[in-house]
Amino acid sequence: MTVEVFLPLLNQSFVEGVFVPDPPSARSQLQQQLDLCFERLDHVRRLIYEQDRDEFRERAEMLQLRCESIFEQVSEEEKRGNTDPDAALAPTDSLRKIRTQLCQIEEQMESGGESALARKVRSNARWTQEIVDLYGTESDKAEFSRIQKQLEKYLIAQDVRGLKWVEQEIIPVWWRILQEKEWYWRNAFDLCKRVDRRYINQAEAQVWIARGEEAQAQSNVTELRKCVCRLWELTAPDQVKMAQEQAAQTGLRGS
Repeated sequence: MTVEVFLPLLNQSFVEGVFVPDPPSARSQLQQQLDLCFERLDHVRRLIYEQDRDEFRERAEMLQLRCESIFEQVSEEEKRGNTDPDAALAPTDSLRKIRTQLCQIEEQMESGGESALARKVRSNARWTQEIVDLYGTESDKAEFSRIQKQLEKYLIAQDVRGLKWVEQEIIPVWWRILQEKEWYWRNAFDLCKRVDRRYINQAEAQVWIARGEEAQAQSNVTELRKCVCRLWELTAPDQVKMAQEQAAQTGLRGS
């Protein structure tokens, strides 16, 4: 808009053009709230896996489904070009309730008990044991048995450095076994396609997702593995390990 200012002291007028940006739309505010909810759900799911808190898993999955439902509703409204602000703000109350429940889960998970690191390592050791028992060689079983004996000693002594050592030693065991399993890559790809997964380059990620869907339809495991690895590279670095573990645990729960 154009603004004219008159200064009596100078007896002179000044005219200037002023750019006033549009205020954020209701839809963009809603999208920001959704993004924050998805980020907090990522954090909660990570804690559930790390701390082995199965009692919270069902609640977190239910909140995830509700967020995804709102996401799809908002996307449909955008496709139809609906500019009704009341319709755009309709899901706000649902998101407020979701945030409240997220706060409750976070507070309950932070209270007391075994240290987060000990719970995480114990949990990883338990499902790694399942992987070794189901798919491991005798060499894998012997190696993991050695690690487990050390883990028990470090848990009793509450040795933080030792627990971190065990955490790093466990990873090569399950990774060596699982990277040859077709179901693992299918599970990993399904997780990569989730609507809440955020990538450094979303456009490139969509290209690799399309390639992965084609590979999955053709049962081309080599190509599917390539697509998943590239999607992991496009994922935030701190989320890659969690994505790999989730793919393994999903398969074990389904077996």
